[in-house]
Amino acid sequence: MSNIVKTSIFALATLAALGGSVSAADLPSKKAPLIAPVVAAPVFTWAGAYVGAHFGHMWGSTRVDDSGTITETGARTNGFLGGGLAGYNLQSGAFVYGLEGDVSVGRVRGHGVATKVLPNDYTLNWAGNIRGRLGYAITPTTLPFIVGGVAITDLRFTDNNAKVILETGKTRVGWTLGAGVDQAFTNNLVGRVEYVYADYGQVIYDYGGGDYYKLRFKSQTLRAALIWKF
Repeated sequence: MSNIVKTSIFALATLAALGGSVSAADLPSKKAPLIAPVVAAPVFTWAGAYVGAHFGHMWGSTRVDDSGTITETGARTNGFLGGGLAGYNLQSGAFVYGLEGDVSVGRVRGHGVATKVLPNDYTLNWAGNIRGRLGYAITPTTLPFIVGGVAITDLRFTDNNAKVILETGKTRVGWTLGAGVDQAFTNNLVGRVEYVYADYGQVIYDYGGGDYYKLRFKSQTLRAALIWKF
């Protein structure tokens, strides 16, 4: 075989080998394509600390015993009030429980019956609650709840015939019960509607000689709140 023929065969074999390599490189890869991992959305929970602001209307009732004579069976002491709240929740399954405190200020006033010349005045300066909470999440973001605990307030009583404020800055401590619904709009923002009943007990002011005032104050409050959950 001549050198020319040998050279031609070698050149053809080389081209064939190069063509096969190029064709193999052009074929699609059999390796699996890279897929970004799927990140699961965080599961909503009621657990944790929260703060908020509330606003509502109070319907109060003041009963007055003047030295053994009932002069007020239930003088209306009503008005709007608002304030702040803070608390902490724990969650076990659908059950949610925790502790919450709130304070309110506003314009809650009342007038009694004119048993003498002028009626008595009643003014609530502030009110607060420290309450335990128990709720059951009927959906992951809807939480009906009940509350109960200690109610505190400052109710001033003015005898307009004597022009004397008989109670100045004296704190009343009683008890409270209530119920409401929390609705989570996002993982952090929660709305609330709530009913609160409070009985602030009885206070006696003894002026000697058999003269005294005995006051009892109760209230009902309907309010709404916006809460930020951390």
